[in-house]
Amino acid sequence: MQSIHILVASTSPAFLHAATQMLRHDVRIAKVEEAQTAQEAVEQAKACRPDVVFLDVKLPALSLVEIVSQLRVQSCTSRIVLMTLDEATLYRIAASQFGLAGVIDKTHFAEGFKAFLDAL
Repeated sequence: MQSIHILVASTSPAFLHAATQMLRHDVRIAKVEEAQTAQEAVEQAKACRPDVVFLDVKLPALSLVEIVSQLRVQSCTSRIVLMTLDEATLYRIAASQFGLAGVIDKTHFAEGFKAFLDAL
């Protein structure tokens, strides 16, 4: 079984803590990194080269387009999965247009995360 390295980027400390704790208990996960800002997410992705980036669509300072662009400019090959509490339809369209791996509803993160990893 492949060991997976994950980066979770979210503005919510409570969500970030819960998500990373859950991820760390999955035997497929080798390492989990955290970021609370867009800039931290870009820097962590560059430094750690995770296999998957779970990216909150509401990170401040940079737009979603800017974050994805910065990740792509630095040759980030991570699968990027958007996370949202909002209606996901528009984000699914954006994810498709940007070639991202998908969208997960943050209220159902556990199920979405499991389905995403099962599909790898």
